[in-house]
Amino acid sequence: MTLIIYINGVNMGKYKKDWWYKAQQFQVPLLGEEDLKQLLARCKDQEERIYLILLYYTGARPSELLALHIKDIWVEGKKIGISIPTLKKGIGRTIFIPLNDITKEVVDFIMSRPADLRLVLKWHSIYSVRDWMYRISDNKYCLYFFRHNRIAKLANKGVDMMTLKRFKGAKSITSVEPYIQLAGTATKRIVSKID
Repeated sequence: MTLIIYINGVNMGKYKKDWWYKAQQFQVPLLGEEDLKQLLARCKDQEERIYLILLYYTGARPSELLALHIKDIWVEGKKIGISIPTLKKGIGRTIFIPLNDITKEVVDFIMSRPADLRLVLKWHSIYSVRDWMYRISDNKYCLYFFRHNRIAKLANKGVDMMTLKRFKGAKSITSVEPYIQLAGTATKRIVSKID
C-alpha cells in the first residue's frame, strides 16, 4: 500500500505505509552530545556504552553494528574508521567518526580486545538490543531513531544527497529524500537556493 504523506504541511510524496511510522520519529528533536551523555550514564556496562556511541555517531543500522568485529574498527589520525558490513540489501561502506572525549572510549575498548571477536558479545538478536534501548531511553527512542538522527543532522549541515546516500549505505537516492524534507530549516534554505 502506498500513501501520500504530509508532515508539517510538506508533501512527502508516495511512500510505503511503514514509512509513516519512521517519519514520526522526526517529530522528536534531534539529539546532541549532551543528550548522548545522559543516555550513556544509563548504560550498565562498557559494551552498552560502545554500542550506543557507535549508534549515535555512525548512523549505521542496528543490525550492522551487531555484525561488527573489533578488526572492523581502527584509528586513523584524529578519526576512527569503521568498516560497516553489507546487510539488509544495503551497500557496505567505511565511515569515519571524530576522535573526541566520547569516542575515545571506543578506541580504549578495541585496544583491550582480540581483533577476531565480535564488538558486542552480550546481544545476539536485535530484539534484545531494542529492549535495551527502550530501557535506557524510558521508551522515548527506538534503535532506528539514531540512524535518522545522524542522517538528518548531516542533511542540516548541507551534505549533498549523493554523499548522504553513500553514508546511509543505500542503493537508491529516493531513500534519502525524506531526510532532506524533514531535516529542518537549514536544509530547506539550501534547497530553496537551488530551485
